[in-house]
Amino acid sequence: RALRNLQHQHWLLPKLSEVTGAVRRIHLLNAQSEGVLLKELFTLDGVGSLIFADQYHEIRQATIDDVGGILALIEPLEQQGILVRRDREKLEAEIANFLVVVRDSRIIGCAALYPLDENSAEVACFAIDPQYRNQGIGGELLSAIEQRACSLNLHQLYLLTTQTQHWFSQHGFEEIAPQDLPAPRQRLYNAQRASRVYRKTICAGANP
Repeated sequence: RALRNLQHQHWLLPKLSEVTGAVRRIHLLNAQSEGVLLKELFTLDGVGSLIFADQYHEIRQATIDDVGGILALIEPLEQQGILVRRDREKLEAEIANFLVVVRDSRIIGCAALYPLDENSAEVACFAIDPQYRNQGIGGELLSAIEQRACSLNLHQLYLLTTQTQHWFSQHGFEEIAPQDLPAPRQRLYNAQRASRVYRKTICAGANP
């Protein structure tokens, strides 16, 4: 929302340059709108225009304190059969594998990276809050996962999906047969879910 509502408010732009580095965000509200201040303060995205000096959301390593927020995000997708179910105990045990997208202290995205062997890893539990889809956040999260994999010297990413094949194809994944999965993951493949399998080579210039 940073500047999308400012095209017709050019008089504001010079004022922005006067803001010091100590002020990280400015909220612009319509004083003629009833209840606008409360709506801005007590809803996640508010009703005004927000100008911010830093990134409005961040992608970071998940911690044990994020488990509740991750569960709230993924449980509806689990109920729809889109994601494999993970209970709190399993999520707590695997939290080191997760990255989260956080906006104003709320988790709006998550993904996990599970190494499979010395060269490959699986991307799993990839989820973005429906309210924040089609804003490029999923692409940012995938890039962060790929950067983590490269830092671990893992050059092949695999994922299984039943719903979002087109999106992953657009981001460089190619469909492969389940039998082409690395042996550790192939043994766990659940044919009843009929998940389609995708692979992507990353870390350009690296030797797998």
